[in-house]
Amino acid sequence: MSDSPPGSGPRSARPDQGARREADAAGPDDAPAPKRDGDRADDGRADALDDVEHADGLDDVERAESLVSLHRRIEELTFDIGAVLHANTSTLLMAHHALDVAIRALGPSPYQSETPTDDEIDDVLREPARQAARAIEKLIEVHAEPGRPQAFDQEELEELGESAETLADHVAHIPIAGIRASALRSIACRVQDLIAAAPPHTLPKQVLRQVRHSAREVERCTAVASFLQARSAILQMDYTIRSFREFVTTDLRRREPTARLRLARLIESAHRQLADYAQASNVEVKRSHQAPGAEVLGVKRELVRAFGNLLHNAIKYSWRRDKSVPAWVEIKIWRDDGRVCVAFSNWGVPISQSELDRGMIFELGYRGKWSVDRGRLGTGIGLTDARAVVEKHRGTLTVKSHPARPWGPDDPDSEEYYRQPFLTTVTICLPELV
Repeated sequence: MSDSPPGSGPRSARPDQGARREADAAGPDDAPAPKRDGDRADDGRADALDDVEHADGLDDVERAESLVSLHRRIEELTFDIGAVLHANTSTLLMAHHALDVAIRALGPSPYQSETPTDDEIDDVLREPARQAARAIEKLIEVHAEPGRPQAFDQEELEELGESAETLADHVAHIPIAGIRASALRSIACRVQDLIAAAPPHTLPKQVLRQVRHSAREVERCTAVASFLQARSAILQMDYTIRSFREFVTTDLRRREPTARLRLARLIESAHRQLADYAQASNVEVKRSHQAPGAEVLGVKRELVRAFGNLLHNAIKYSWRRDKSVPAWVEIKIWRDDGRVCVAFSNWGVPISQSELDRGMIFELGYRGKWSVDRGRLGTGIGLTDARAVVEKHRGTLTVKSHPARPWGPDDPDSEEYYRQPFLTTVTICLPELV
């Protein structure tokens, strides 16, 4: 048996591994070539677990061979996971482009922001919904005229009346904000179906035209809102999957050499990757640079990923203060006694003191207690990975989170305390090259 440690030396079972590593080293957008059937991942995982279960009782040579085999299978499984994640990013890209086409096809957006909030959707829908309600009420009135041929039966007339009532004040009739748009869209579509099914020459064309036009406008506004929100979710998931793939496949890529790196350019690279997501999330990214020309020694790909993880978290967990002002994230860079520091601050989701004191936020796969308050997606890997990269580069990563308003609830044991906005700051400090 070879004296090479696990993971080194030639492997006759996989002569193409080096080529695959080189292909993957090209970057996160380069897909690894298909290696095996989809069942291979499950087989590799099962075989690896069998190796662990039977490791006891083996002599040293057998145990070493078992560990080499286990390492090889883990590497194969990791490669397969990377391939699947790459396929997912390609699918998300296609969905993103399709949504862009659909949004453009629906005409000018009635919303000010790239991702409208429930309040903004309510504000935009209020007038179109009321116009539709008035048009339906007029339709019902005309339908009741003496001698008018009956276009609808009694059940359909009652349904139209209920639809008009809901459209006239949709906020009062649909108490759950998150489903109002979809509920109004269903009503608008149903009204159009009823109009289309009405016998010809039973109602004035002008009345039908007004109902049809107003219902289509309600449908259009709700569809645009849904598409914009879906696009924002795709942008969020796209970065999450790409970052996860980078994390999973780190050991499969050819190791990059360390180099002198301009810190501002690293931050710019991370920001550029997340610019679309920030815009879609209605988050303004502010930068304050007080360390011009600062350089660090490190691996560019790893540091950009670490900064990107922290910026992504800051954007994702930001709240808006009011409708007229976008949420914000601030990036500060400064020098501090031979080090250069970068702080990512955001106003929004809290992190409890117990999670900070116990280091829970750095546990692999852990998501903060308050992090899913608005359906935010995540893997619980970003902070873990960022700290590992920073410590590998002889740096430190610290997190602080406290209430943003001094007059808010002050009892940390109450849930109300964590319903208020917090100011959260994650700071990285690295040795500065001189």
